[in-house]
Amino acid sequence: MSVSTKAGDTFSMDGLYSDASDVPINLTGYTVTSQIKRQNSLDLIGSLTATLANQTTSPGVFTLSATATATALWATGTFVCDVKFVNGSTVERSVTFSVVVNPAVTA
Repeated sequence: MSVSTKAGDTFSMDGLYSDASDVPINLTGYTVTSQIKRQNSLDLIGSLTATLANQTTSPGVFTLSATATATALWATGTFVCDVKFVNGSTVERSVTFSVVVNPAVTA
């Protein structure tokens, strides 16, 4: 999976946390975090804010976002990202995916 954005744009993407049978998992009580890093060195490009949807009506749904001010500081290129889910002592991560950050063309 690959997601594209432009440096200086507001970044937002929705996700769904589910089990092996694709049944959504209620994220109430979970801590959800995500970072974008360089592929080889794992130097931090940026951290994403995770916001959970109403878990009663939309279990497993979350949004990852970053402000335009934050993405303006991101380097351009192709980077890696995953999502970390912590529930008590249980830690799981999503599949790693690519985030492509392109330069803004219009000022």
